[in-house]
Amino acid sequence: TTRSTTEDSECEGVLYVQYVHEGQEESMLMDLGGNRNGTRRAPYTNIPSALRRALPGDHVVLLPGLYPPLVVLQPPQDITLRSDSESNPAVFVSSHPSSTLLFLYNAVG
Repeated sequence: TTRSTTEDSECEGVLYVQYVHEGQEESMLMDLGGNRNGTRRAPYTNIPSALRRALPGDHVVLLPGLYPPLVVLQPPQDITLRSDSESNPAVFVSSHPSSTLLFLYNAVG
């Protein structure tokens, strides 16, 4: 599978995610005409969507914001999941203080 670079992506192999809380998604999708393609201007609204489209060697970049806990049972191989900014990072939060915030099962590295 190949993916072409669009004019607003910074480089090939980078997919952006900006978590959208329930209730916000509909208005954000209308602003983009319903088109979310993983670019900085039209990021995916959740991490699993980006991981499903990621190819080996890709970077899934989390834009600043609060993200819900995430469990990925079979993450794609050779994918880097990272925050976009060290000074304004993506943060995983939960209403349960003892819950796991990020769990990648069968991940390498």
